[in-house]
Amino acid sequence: MILAVAVVMNLLNFNIKRNKLLLALFVLNMALSFCELFEITMRYGIDYNAYIQQAGAVYNGERDYTMLSSHLGPCYYPAGHIWHYIPAYWVHLQTDHAETIIKFGTHIIHSLLIVFVTKISFVYTRDPKGKDESAQA
Repeated sequence: MILAVAVVMNLLNFNIKRNKLLLALFVLNMALSFCELFEITMRYGIDYNAYIQQAGAVYNGERDYTMLSSHLGPCYYPAGHIWHYIPAYWVHLQTDHAETIIKFGTHIIHSLLIVFVTKISFVYTRDPKGKDESAQA
């Protein structure tokens, strides 16, 4: 949806200041993903609970990789994968709303990535004429 709006704005030669556009992209992406934050049925996947269980074992002191397992079976990913989920396990220990907090953090990171990719595209699609005019002004 955001891309379609950008294409239409480009075709209509509608210009908006970059900082306002970046802020609008961030807010729009957060608004579009807001309904997913509180959806109970939407989980990170079937393996999420298994990863949290395996991270809990590492958090509680298990260092033998062959002993890491969950209700779905043994750990198949490299050991660094489990360390990625230890902060999520810690948040689960602190509150019952851990999944919502983790989803919110993921949505913020996603929105910021869109902003940074847009900033990079501004650098690569800069109009050389506009660059020279702004340097002279």
